Amino acid sequence: MILRTDSQEARGYLERAVALNPNLPQAVLAYGRVLLVAGETEKAIPQFQRVVELAPEEDSVHYLLATAYRKLGREKEASEEIARFENLAKKKSDRRMQMAQEIIERGRKLQEQVPDIEPGFSPARTVEHPL
Repeated sequence: MILRTDSQEARGYLERAVALNPNLPQAVLAYGRVLLVAGETEKAIPQFQRVVELAPEEDSVHYLLATAYRKLGREKEASEEIARFENLAKKKSDRRMQMAQEIIERGRKLQEQVPDIEPGFSPARTVEHPL
């Protein structure tokens, strides 16, 4: 949130976070974003490249790299990064779809294992007890 409201203050926090733990991809990515927003594109690129090393499965970093390269007029590299972004995003989407299908299938199997409830049973029905 502070990144959007006060990028200069966020920059200080993020510089410290990266200095304390340079292997934390979330902090490095956020720091790169602050630099990009501040117009320090040349400084942002190494941060994004570091994220690629730390978290190769992170798709958003490739989009940010493409943005940075485009700002510098490096269209070939920007196109390559967009292709990487799209490829990783598709893989992530495919994995989510597969997981959803597996969950649905497990639910169906569980329903098949549950015995049928007696006919006429309704959890909303008022039970009448003989006196």
